[in-house]
Amino acid sequence: MKARTRARRFFLRSAGCLALLLCLPVYLALAAQDISRAQVTEVIDGDTVKVLLESGERATVRYLGIDTPELHHPSRDEEEFGKEARAANAALVMGKEVLLERDVQTVDRYGRMLAWVWVREGNARFLVNAELARLGYAMPFTLAPNVRYTNLIIEAFREARLEERGFWKPAAKRVFSASQAWAELPALVGHFITLELVVEEIRESRIRYSLISAKGLARFVVYKGDAPRFTDLELLEGRRVKAVGKLVAGYQGAEMTLADPVQILGIQ
Repeated sequence: MKARTRARRFFLRSAGCLALLLCLPVYLALAAQDISRAQVTEVIDGDTVKVLLESGERATVRYLGIDTPELHHPSRDEEEFGKEARAANAALVMGKEVLLERDVQTVDRYGRMLAWVWVREGNARFLVNAELARLGYAMPFTLAPNVRYTNLIIEAFREARLEERGFWKPAAKRVFSASQAWAELPALVGHFITLELVVEEIRESRIRYSLISAKGLARFVVYKGDAPRFTDLELLEGRRVKAVGKLVAGYQGAEMTLADPVQILGIQ
């Protein structure tokens, strides 16, 4: 009984924080360091653009802190909401002057500039990375050491859940068990669904925790960069957990990444 009560508190703390959110774009005063101006010349997808820098150089910019559905991944088909995420990004930045704020790591392994991207609106600026999450087209992607505005991304992501924006609303209506997700995995990969499974085992690796169903057919994945937001994670073992997110094909079955407790819809 005590474990059930603690597990229930885990879920209620996650849901209760939603009431604190404001339904407004994320605005913030900019720090002076590591800022450069640029003009957006092309929108590649929901989290990647091409820009012309003040110096005259051209660069590809990957947004920090978020991950949007794929459009051009070399080993995946186009994912659900990929076109919508790109359209939302284009509406925010295409042809506009942006400020690129770099964090600790400035370039990824593909040579793309990594940045927090700001656009002026009136006398203020808003963070495009967070706005895409607020619109329901981006998942949080927490990767140290670039975590300067992670809290803004999470707040925006939770607001999208509260307002059922973007992928949240359709995903809530598509409920699959672990066995169903496994059986229909080829058709479901890259789609946003609700997955319900009993956590038979929690397995820890170097970078993540896997909450695994019976026979390993499906699992929830919590990366260690996100784990501090999941209080009492071990209490989910033996519980039936229902959560919403994007389904992907892992090496050992269907996988859904949980970036924040707000994705958890219920615990029994």
